[in-house]
Amino acid sequence: MVGETIVVLGAAMWLPWPDMAAWVLATGAALFIIGRMAGSDGDGQKAADRLSTPVVRHLYRQRILSYILLTLAAVAIHLPAGFYFGIYMRRSMWLVPFIAFVVIEVYTAFRLPAATKK
Repeated sequence: MVGETIVVLGAAMWLPWPDMAAWVLATGAALFIIGRMAGSDGDGQKAADRLSTPVVRHLYRQRILSYILLTLAAVAIHLPAGFYFGIYMRRSMWLVPFIAFVVIEVYTAFRLPAATKK
């Protein structure tokens, strides 16, 4: 719960304080990913205990993709504007993987409880 709050705080701080927001977002992303990968999802049951159906396994793979996207957003928020790998990246380019992370995370947050009850 702490990691999620710090991630949201870091994203909200980006416009007024972009330098501080980069470090807050990176710290929150690290706490969020470590908390989700190492522990349970909040209901006391480990994630590996629920991988019973192909749908649940697919949703957990989508969550891992969202963690990778959050890591990319945390790295991209630190980069200044310029060319990287032949692509011109603006200062706000970190929002693309971050929004993809949010969409996948919200989707799996609603879909996983329904899939595990079946």
